[in-house]
Amino acid sequence: SGAFVETQNVLTPGERFPLRIDLDRNTPVSIEEAEVVWTGDRYGIFWTKVDSVFGSRQEVYFFTADRFGTRLTPDLQLISELGGSSLDIQVAWNGNGYGLVYGTYFRRIDAAGNTLLGPVSLGLGRYPKVTWDGSGYGVTWIESTQGWSWPAKLVRVNQNGAIVMGPVAYTTMGNHDIEWNGSEYGILTSYRSDYSHSQMVLNTFSVTGAHTSQTQIAYYGMAWNGDLLFAGNKFAAVWQDTSDEYLTIPTLAGVEQ
Repeated sequence: SGAFVETQNVLTPGERFPLRIDLDRNTPVSIEEAEVVWTGDRYGIFWTKVDSVFGSRQEVYFFTADRFGTRLTPDLQLISELGGSSLDIQVAWNGNGYGLVYGTYFRRIDAAGNTLLGPVSLGLGRYPKVTWDGSGYGVTWIESTQGWSWPAKLVRVNQNGAIVMGPVAYTTMGNHDIEWNGSEYGILTSYRSDYSHSQMVLNTFSVTGAHTSQTQIAYYGMAWNGDLLFAGNKFAAVWQDTSDEYLTIPTLAGVEQ
């Protein structure tokens, strides 16, 4: 057993390194998910383990590493739940600590992994996503995965874990993602156009929840499972189209963000 977390070196594009997470080889475990966040001088790495010996106990661990892949801290267990919902963990860095969303919960920890707040139940659904907006967190999730149009919600959460905006409803099909561009939330979604076509769409929302723009950025065979990044002056999106993957850098209404 054991697993590898491989990240892109932020400071030297193209340089890659593996970080190995060593587990007890006598314990039947499964690494379900790993999240890597760059904090400015190190990586914060979160990984989820499922241990079937203890009734499908789900555990989330955290450690840090420098840009060369050298561990700076040992594994720190953050979450341990029997039959819990930690597998969909997502993380955002706010300049001093991390905001985590997983299952129905929101939690804040400092740079060392010490809990500052939570867990606070936000009533989230599946596949939560989170981004830091400068003073709070934009959080999205999918409520149902039935049919071609999945209902999803957007809320804004303050540092105390209280919902201060939303929920705002939207729809998607497949994965979705959220990023902050300095003034608005960008949410990348996919829409099923007909039986054999879907499109990637970039929506923007203000911090008050107002829908400010919608831009179609792909119309291929089956475009879905998108990820979004804000690259300083514009959004960059990557998504899967059937068995291929595409990268685009869209601009909204012809104006770089």
